[in-house]
Amino acid sequence: MKDELLELEERGIIAKIGIRNFLEADYFAWYLDDWNEDVVKDVTEIVKKLSDYDPATVELEPDRVKILFKQSYQNLVPKRVRHDIGEHFTPYWLAELVLKVVEYDGNLERRVLDPACDSGTFLVLAIKEAKSYAEEHFVTDKSELLRKIGGNVTGIDLNPLAVLASRANYVIALGDLIRYIPKRGVEIPVYLADSILVSRKVKFTGELEVYLTTSEGEFSVPQEVIDKNVLSNVLGVVESCVKGDYSEKEFEKLIEKDFAGLKRDSIASLVELYNKIKKLEKEGKSKIWTRLLKNSFAPLLMGKFDFVVKNPPWINWESLPEHYREETKKLWDYYRLLERTKGIGLGKVKRDMAMLFTARCIDRFLKKGGKFSFLILDFRR
Repeated sequence: MKDELLELEERGIIAKIGIRNFLEADYFAWYLDDWNEDVVKDVTEIVKKLSDYDPATVELEPDRVKILFKQSYQNLVPKRVRHDIGEHFTPYWLAELVLKVVEYDGNLERRVLDPACDSGTFLVLAIKEAKSYAEEHFVTDKSELLRKIGGNVTGIDLNPLAVLASRANYVIALGDLIRYIPKRGVEIPVYLADSILVSRKVKFTGELEVYLTTSEGEFSVPQEVIDKNVLSNVLGVVESCVKGDYSEKEFEKLIEKDFAGLKRDSIASLVELYNKIKKLEKEGKSKIWTRLLKNSFAPLLMGKFDFVVKNPPWINWESLPEHYREETKKLWDYYRLLERTKGIGLGKVKRDMAMLFTARCIDRFLKKGGKFSFLILDFRR
């Protein structure tokens, strides 16, 4: 059983279907490292429960399955935790209303984003609209329809369990389109990332880098790699070289060969990143980092959208971790959110993360002429 689960966690059967990123960050594979009689007993009970479900339900009654995943997610994450990270679930009828307000009709040439997607309610409804649009406009090429949906219906969330639930719901919403995945595979466009904050710094050489601060320190990637849209490929080389135990020089030569044109400073930064991840590999800690970086910097690569819709995270400024308040201070000033009459002009009101989230998403993700709809609720009596 352990071997089967290890293969599953390493993307085994899911990768064989052609979905490259369904399981990729290994946040929930810890039980394999702590494998013992108690874990075996608990996993066996979960397997027995899952065996009660009929796999055919996914195609015969997909709406029931979507509700199941939504309820399962809410039951798995304690209410206190969901409150602390600002999650407030949107019922289907209200999400439908939001999409109706922005006049999203599933047009396959227009893009929609949920920048804090939770378990994927808005994404599921957007896919439903896209499939209906295709049927009404006699789009019969299923492979093309799958490609269009995958390129145009996108989600982001900071909670790894929410991302997993959202990807599951995304796959279920695609339904029989899964049968048309090309041989090269596809990625489910739901990313584990922060829609608000991607930190940048200037090195002493003058080169710009984007970085992610973690419990294992700082991980940096040259801005040039982002600008040239080769991040995914570069991180793939990092991961394969770590697994193959390549030397620093071997890795450097491979980067120079595969990504001709990168500046010397950029290559030096990638070598530094490689050495850091390789060191973590030797300490048994390397599993998640390349995939985490790929997801974290995704907001820089996905471009602009015709529709941005969401029930934003609601977290009081005082409830945010101190390091996050420090990291986002410049953004509050940049958007002039605290001034009484300038910028968006919130004045002297109690600060909530939803304010910054709204301003940032309009600026970062919305096309000129695009439509934006957030559920901004007034809880005053």
